[in-house]
Amino acid sequence: DAKRTLGGVPEGSKVWAKAGWVANEWHEAALVELPSGRKFILVVFTAGRAYQGPLIAELARAISSGIR
Repeated sequence: DAKRTLGGVPEGSKVWAKAGWVANEWHEAALVELPSGRKFILVVFTAGRAYQGPLIAELARAISSGIR
């Protein structure tokens, strides 16, 4: 989904992700490999919030920008 982890990383990145939700909680875990070959794991758990795709994308963008 372009509004979750994949939407926040540079083009050419590889993303393996699993998302899930229960009531008003949204979670996602992802292994990301950037085009440079650097890797990171992103795990996001929310509480009391519905879908958080844009927030997950922004976190992925910030992390990938910092470790390129």
